[in-house]
Amino acid sequence: MAQRRYIAVFTRSPQELYPQAQSWTPHIELFQPQAGRPALILEVMARQEKEVVHELDRLSDIRFAAASTRAAALLAAHTGAARSVKAGKESALLARLPIEALGLLAPEMGRDAGLTFFRWGVRTPADLSALPDDELEARLGELGSRLQKIARGEDIRPLPLYEPDAEFEECRELEWTLDSLEPLSFLASGMLEELCRRLRSRGLAAESLHIRLGLENGDSLERNIPLAFPLHSSKVLLSLLRLDLQSCPLQSGIRRLSLNVQPVRARTLQYSLLQASQPDPARLSRTLARLAALVGQERLGCPAALDTHRPDAVRLEPMRLTVQKKQKKRHSSGNPDFFPGGDADASPATRLTLRRLRPPRPVQLSRQDIRASAGPWRSSGEWWQGTSQKSGWSRDEWDLELENGLLCRVFWDEQRKDWFLEGVYD
Repeated sequence: MAQRRYIAVFTRSPQELYPQAQSWTPHIELFQPQAGRPALILEVMARQEKEVVHELDRLSDIRFAAASTRAAALLAAHTGAARSVKAGKESALLARLPIEALGLLAPEMGRDAGLTFFRWGVRTPADLSALPDDELEARLGELGSRLQKIARGEDIRPLPLYEPDAEFEECRELEWTLDSLEPLSFLASGMLEELCRRLRSRGLAAESLHIRLGLENGDSLERNIPLAFPLHSSKVLLSLLRLDLQSCPLQSGIRRLSLNVQPVRARTLQYSLLQASQPDPARLSRTLARLAALVGQERLGCPAALDTHRPDAVRLEPMRLTVQKKQKKRHSSGNPDFFPGGDADASPATRLTLRRLRPPRPVQLSRQDIRASAGPWRSSGEWWQGTSQKSGWSRDEWDLELENGLLCRVFWDEQRKDWFLEGVYD
């Protein structure tokens, strides 16, 4: 069986070293100490060690060492005790190091364990490895057993594999100018396919698609397409890109195309036979894109209430398809159901619903038309933002029962000095 060797490389930027390290071995682990530089551990064959060490010698601002165990390679590289430790000589190397060096691999060693070793007269890993196993474990527990294994040159547990941060962006500099959507779609198709392949390989999906076009006249056009559900389908993303760009005519030819997706953890819709069917994410995204192309992105979304008392103050947020868990109804025999805005003894069949008019309509009122009334309820605010009518509000609301039996809500607008019908009760 071929002998394996471990090369520990301490570097400031593991991501910059990773492409070259991947050409030597596919098995690359990451060691991240509590303080100081991280290290990449390369698992190579013994016959490759000389070649890899020769290549590492050409690099600057790194420290490395090779050994038959991860622990010995990390300690030798961190302390600079040796460049290469022969198989079976790990204990001899560690015997020259101070006992505090073991804290690199066992940060839980701490100050207390160091003082204990000092009182016992343990100054080097060789002293620690000579102690009886059972008695050391009885006094220090699992920490003592682990430190002793490291002091004897035994390997530590496998470290997590290193995966550099993926870049989900594709850019193309064009040698010629694109004047229509068809050749742009053909170019974007391959770029989106590559982006989706990276997403799927990591279990991710795109939450939004960002488009940046470099135009021939020196300007740039940026478009952001939020998705109702995370997707990793290049065909769906391409159709959304086409719909968005169709609603935004270009004033110049295209010389550069950049596509960027915002990655999130991929989700799966679990359908149930006992619940209403959920919309298909791909079809919903296409439908929203068509609506955005017709009415504009700023006029499409889900209304969300603003942090203000202004009536009907909302903003539009991008639509998101979420799966809501069905909550169990809680029944209480001691307390009646409470319905906001109504009597606690009322039932859903007897509650009134206000059907609001947007915008409220001006109305002419006289005392002869009113049978009963309740109010006023006064509200005002945002007057500090200016003196115009749009910057604030001041109103008195009334609930009225008219002679014809109609129940409605009206308000007096103090700024416009007029009555308005806000809604009718059904």
